[in-house]
Amino acid sequence: MEKASFWRRLFAYCLDNIIIGVVWGGLTMFLEMDPLVENLIVLIITAVYFIVFWATNGQPLGHRALGIKVVMLDGSPLTYGKAILRFIGYCLCDALLGIGYLWVIFDKNKQGWHDKIAGTIVVKA
Repeated sequence: MEKASFWRRLFAYCLDNIIIGVVWGGLTMFLEMDPLVENLIVLIITAVYFIVFWATNGQPLGHRALGIKVVMLDGSPLTYGKAILRFIGYCLCDALLGIGYLWVIFDKNKQGWHDKIAGTIVVKA
């Protein structure tokens, strides 16, 4: 399994977030909410998006567009439990200003902290 580069992963992540932003933007056109409620809904939409795609085929749409996928260290698909754990790792990386994402650059297995937490790697599909 050939591991995906940091840059390919970054661009896929950006595409996925653009997709989430478009969905969110469409919803806000029709809804008026308190900022706290908005943040909670964005978190839920983001969590569902990533967790469902990781657990069903390992490829959120941005990942699919760039030809990469998330798998377990042995190459097997993620379970929903591992996908949830990986998303919690994403939240940790975000809370620590992205340091966990940058870890991919230095790690011999190209794993970020979220990958280490869930036991996943990102490979070329």
